[in-house]
Amino acid sequence: MTMSQKETTVLGFVTLLAVLWAVWVLFGERPAPPPSSRALFPVLDQKIDQVGRITVTGPDNSVSMVKRDGVWQVGERRWYPARRDQVVELLRGIVAAERLQEKTADPDLLPKVGLGEENAKLLRLLDAKGQPLAVLYVGQRETGSVDRDSETFVRRPEEAASWTVSGLPRLSPDPIDWLDKDVFDMNRARVAEFSVVHPDGDSVRIVRDAETGDFVPAGLAEGETVAPGGKAGAAVTALTFINLKDVAPAKDKSFEAEPVRVTLTAKDGLVVTARVWPRDDAAWVALDASVDDARVAAEGDEGAESRRAEIEQEAQTLNARWSGWIYALPAYKGEDLTPRRGDLIDAETGTDTDAREAVQPEAGEPRP
Repeated sequence: MTMSQKETTVLGFVTLLAVLWAVWVLFGERPAPPPSSRALFPVLDQKIDQVGRITVTGPDNSVSMVKRDGVWQVGERRWYPARRDQVVELLRGIVAAERLQEKTADPDLLPKVGLGEENAKLLRLLDAKGQPLAVLYVGQRETGSVDRDSETFVRRPEEAASWTVSGLPRLSPDPIDWLDKDVFDMNRARVAEFSVVHPDGDSVRIVRDAETGDFVPAGLAEGETVAPGGKAGAAVTALTFINLKDVAPAKDKSFEAEPVRVTLTAKDGLVVTARVWPRDDAAWVALDASVDDARVAAEGDEGAESRRAEIEQEAQTLNARWSGWIYALPAYKGEDLTPRRGDLIDAETGTDTDAREAVQPEAGEPRP
């Protein structure tokens, strides 16, 4: 092999690496094989990084997503973040989609496979200037069997015939289906105490049982015991793990009633406060994070300042995500989140001295 041939080989190898790296950056995974001759959009893989807007239009709903500063956002929800992995799955699916079998071109039969004017979904991938990169009518999806992948009926606007294709994920025109639903997730082991205050003054403080570690109402009076069913623990869980049902700008929502105020305090000093407006169909929740300096300093060691900085950073990150938004949660979640004291107390079971003493700290001792 001559020197010139060696240089050519090296140059080709470097070029291949560059292409593979570009695809990896886009998808975050190992690149798929090059598109075959059956590819639905043969050259889309070369332009997929130019996609700046995605629209899905259905018979009764539509969604438009725009990429801003590297983050996909849902227009119908005032540019709330979309689930990145779901968007990436769609883009990967379009690039990898292969035509399997040509189907009907009869306009009268197209509705039967979900490709009629009245029932098809229109998918458009656009660049930042609004120019189309790929346009596709998407119809019914046939679930695959053990030896066959799922197939979707599609039709390109410039073609009369429909096709079945592989590789396409499920496609929804509902904006809610594209939202990043992860709002908050905290390990319950971090929780020190939890309180609920209703507008009428009813309140309850929930702490850990000194022996079992279970969450129980504090301050049991003579003749009161913890009600069965673990409702105190359910209240804590309702705030430590939140997935939204819907979302809206906080300024666009107003309620006549005062909210129920729920406060979670972590052992390390993070404080999460929720204002909750329960409704029959959903519970609307506004969230805020702060730091309990006294609890951070309670450790009394040299690491207190470092811990404070970490907790403050966590609170800032959460507030950056939550600020300006109000979240709709399932109605049952609102019920779990806002128990009244009477919901957690079983007054008919008589005195339970052990339970009462377990939740009362000794004088001078910090709360658990």
